[in-house]
Amino acid sequence: MTTPQELVSALRERKAKIAEMRQKLDAIDKEKEQWFSAKNSFSSRIKGLIRQIRDLKEKRDSLTKDVRGLKQKRDSTQKELKAAVPPEKGPSIDRDILRINPGAIRAQMDRIETTIETGGISFEKEKRLMVKMRALKKDYALIVEAKQAAKEQRDKREKAHDLGKEAESYHLLVVHKAGESQKVHEQVVALAKQIDELKPGEKEALQKFLGFKKQFSEEYARLKAELVETDKIKAQLDAMDAERSRSRQQRERQSLDDLQKSVEEKIKSKKKLTNEDLLIFQKAMRGK
Repeated sequence: MTTPQELVSALRERKAKIAEMRQKLDAIDKEKEQWFSAKNSFSSRIKGLIRQIRDLKEKRDSLTKDVRGLKQKRDSTQKELKAAVPPEKGPSIDRDILRINPGAIRAQMDRIETTIETGGISFEKEKRLMVKMRALKKDYALIVEAKQAAKEQRDKREKAHDLGKEAESYHLLVVHKAGESQKVHEQVVALAKQIDELKPGEKEALQKFLGFKKQFSEEYARLKAELVETDKIKAQLDAMDAERSRSRQQRERQSLDDLQKSVEEKIKSKKKLTNEDLLIFQKAMRGK
């Protein structure tokens, strides 16, 4: 049977071991929390970069949509431009005819017409005037036609010029927006690269945290087991103390009973009681 001294010695050893285990557990917990903080730091940085990438992608998509719309407008304008300026050259216009004032010819025609109608001229002169009238009408028609053709050509050139400027403005916007989109795309690529560089650190920190967490759980389980064994020893010592206390009380009661019997014998035999006998008798009476 284990003696109290052996139990006290075992208890002392276990308490020292528990103190050592608690110290080790604290060190493991500190490492665990440091790696947990490191993992959270990596995760927080990665999440921030992901948010930036999401915002940049939205901006890039918007710019890409703008570029697509501007290209459609540019291409549509270029088609209008080609239609306004056909590749084939139109009929040439005599620039000398354009210098003639059709109003002057119209005035001559009016004068001839008035002369024929009211001049009282001879038949021969009337025939000559009619020949001249037909020639003037022909010239007048050619001049009007030439001026109309020149106006149409001028209108087409002006329209082509305006369409060319419009197409060029769309093209410049396409180039500008596409450049912005490319810059945003490069930012996305750069941020994605940063995420790739951070992920190994996040993974390592997570693995370290999980490793120390496992160590902590195992060490904590051993500590609990040690505490259970320590409590058992304490319970044994407490039981021994209680048993010793009961034994001592029993011995004291037995001794008191013996002394009481001795005093009672003295009283019966009418012997003189000492002060000690009186104290024993009083103590016995209180015990009852």
